[in-house]
Amino acid sequence: MRNLSVLSALSVALVFFSVPSEAQVTAADYQRAQSLRPQYESAAIFVPDTPTWLGTTHRFYYRRSLANGFESGGSGCADMTREAISQLASNPAMPAESRQRDVAELTRLSDAWDKAIVRKDEKAIAGNMADDFRMIDGYGNVSAKQAFVADIVDPKLSIDPYSVEEFDVRVYGDTALLSGRTHMTGRHDGKPFESNYRYIDIYVRRAGTWKIVSVQITKLAAPG
Repeated sequence: MRNLSVLSALSVALVFFSVPSEAQVTAADYQRAQSLRPQYESAAIFVPDTPTWLGTTHRFYYRRSLANGFESGGSGCADMTREAISQLASNPAMPAESRQRDVAELTRLSDAWDKAIVRKDEKAIAGNMADDFRMIDGYGNVSAKQAFVADIVDPKLSIDPYSVEEFDVRVYGDTALLSGRTHMTGRHDGKPFESNYRYIDIYVRRAGTWKIVSVQITKLAAPG
């Protein structure tokens, strides 16, 4: 096929020109396979050439290989900085390392938000939230950002420090799902309360910054 890669073509060549399985492959066999490279090299098409950046912007253009040379006119706009793209190209392990950094950052943000809620730090609470934030509570009620923050900082509400169990972070590009289980206690209007629930927080990365856009809570029975 025309889009067969060079590596695949050479692998096929080795299969068809190999010696019997019980014999060792000789240097001559490798040389014979290597000699087929010019014949199949042009079979690799639509391979991007090195991008050319447009001035100091994050826009670039590139060429893709064709059967008889290169096409022109391909273009794009990088979502990452040039340095990040260069590092990604030179370091195949970068995606895994990037995910680990995202998980660490999201874990930090989640813990900081919990602590801000306990100390009723309105600025810190709101600062972690996107403007289009929505919360669905355990009864199915929906609250927007302003109402959520107002409820938390209400002088009648006092929340005891709490921890999260079964905490989990899943990252899908610029979207992340954080989930866990919480046992919360405190007082509202002078009366003690206790709440057990599972939750899922959805964070979205915009302009390089993670913000929480949605929270949904499922109420649980009190532990027996």
